Amino acid sequence: LRAYEECKAADIRRHREAYAKLLLRVESSRKELVAQLKNGKITKAEFEQKMKALRADFEQSLRYIKASFAKTLKACYEKYMRANKEILTERQWKAFVDCYR
Repeated sequence: LRAYEECKAADIRRHREAYAKLLLRVESSRKELVAQLKNGKITKAEFEQKMKALRADFEQSLRYIKASFAKTLKACYEKYMRANKEILTERQWKAFVDCYR
């Protein structure tokens, strides 16, 4: 159980770090686009188009983060369940599985 908790905690920590990096990247890009609009380097139409692309990039990156960390968390869970099955007797394992149904 401790190994599972450590694995899960490490996964959550890495997920939060990746999400924070994504937010930082998107926010800096957004600020740059706003500055370009204010300075007249891009038009309002270009700004809106680039913001739409930035939003789509954010959503795609977020989906990637969620999917990749879900795989890691699933691996932690499967390892935990295999370890439980090895420790428990057949009768205990059946009782354990019945509790989750």
